[in-house]
Amino acid sequence: MREASRIVAVILRELAEAVAPGVPTMFFEELARKRCADFGVKPAFLGMYGFPYALCCSVNEQVVHGFPSERKLEPGDLVSFDMGVVYDGFYGDSATTVPVGPVDATSAKLLAVTRESLAAGIAQALEGNDLYDISRAVQKYVEERGLGVVKTICWAWDRPQITRKAGSAQFRSPGRAAGIAQTRDGPGHRGPW
Repeated sequence: MREASRIVAVILRELAEAVAPGVPTMFFEELARKRCADFGVKPAFLGMYGFPYALCCSVNEQVVHGFPSERKLEPGDLVSFDMGVVYDGFYGDSATTVPVGPVDATSAKLLAVTRESLAAGIAQALEGNDLYDISRAVQKYVEERGLGVVKTICWAWDRPQITRKAGSAQFRSPGRAAGIAQTRDGPGHRGPW
């Protein structure tokens, strides 16, 4: 799982470095597939629940799990990449949001607060805590700074297979067993909802 996640981090870093005005989001899909082939890994999202791409690529108003397209990035956009790979039967999955050049103050705040909220969530990733404890810390941090979190997206990872869990990470779920890695996939946004 660690190596799968390391590969995802490398690919995401390369995608972020390629972000520039005028680049169509489909370029990032092509780059992600090429890098998966270079690493000899399977794109985890490709074909999952019928998803036709290796990469989720969302711009501005697209919350998460957007489709790459011919849409071209513009100065001031925020573009999010969500990428997963399968390496030796294990899944790695991560996401990042990148500004397209300088952004307005509201977008800069959103980027800063959501990055800081990740640290608040990680601080709650303790033995005995469950996904709710992590999500509560993230939500509290974000909302105390005048932003909101999307409350209806939740995924859980079972090793080595991935399982989609219905519901929201914002509500208490049953305790988790040791050896299961969980992820909170509810992005922040500018409004109170």
